[in-house]
Amino acid sequence: MSSLKQQLPFLRLRTSLVLHLREIRAYSAGLKNAGESERKKKVLIYGQGRSGTTLFEHLMCSTEHFVGYHEVLNTVTREVVWPIHYIRGLGRQFDDENIILHVKPNHLGQDRKRPVNVRLFLKAMCEDGWFIVHIQRKNIIMKMISNYLAVARGGYHKTDDKEEKHVLRIPPQEFFDRYDNHRLLLDEENTLLQGLPHIKISYERDLERTECHQQTIDKVLEELGLEKRTVSTKLKKINNTSPEKLVENLDELHKGFLARGWEWTL
Repeated sequence: MSSLKQQLPFLRLRTSLVLHLREIRAYSAGLKNAGESERKKKVLIYGQGRSGTTLFEHLMCSTEHFVGYHEVLNTVTREVVWPIHYIRGLGRQFDDENIILHVKPNHLGQDRKRPVNVRLFLKAMCEDGWFIVHIQRKNIIMKMISNYLAVARGGYHKTDDKEEKHVLRIPPQEFFDRYDNHRLLLDEENTLLQGLPHIKISYERDLERTECHQQTIDKVLEELGLEKRTVSTKLKKINNTSPEKLVENLDELHKGFLARGWEWTL
């Protein structure tokens, strides 16, 4: 353990240098003529965390039409200086490689020291030939509980069938404040994308149930003019427990929602 702690500063530095080099290469590739990469398909997934963005990317990559770049603007390791130029460059690096990546609203705003104008970002992506897939999870309460559970278990994704048992006690006022913010974010996303070409995906309708995956991806591939192929994913559903068993103070949250005149969606 002590050996690992000693190596951590070096590992962080190495990771930062690798990402910095990747960023420089992307900026350089962005100078290429856009027409040179017109044959390739570039998909940008836009949506909040715990809404199925990673699942959707996995499913698309399982068709072998795409290489997944994942959360390229995640600020955990470092902050990309110029997001528009960076993603534009990633899309132009390899002419024969279809790519897919996802960007969350917080990657452009609250997580950054230098927030980005989201409307201009999305408009620039469309103008550069990116196909935007907007994913929303309308059941905000379940989305938030999913996030609390991910934090409690120390991981946001699951790839095994091991049974897990967790009990959450969620701070009510914190939950109400976050819920109100999420409601505003959903409306804001729709406004930001208004008038821009994109396809909407609903987590509840298109991704939550395994039996919907093939139909959902088929629809997107058809929009892109690509051959339909069988999809699969190693990702497993983290929670198979009812909210009543998972959240020990659910009644307290329920009463708080009713007192505020909000709709209780569980």
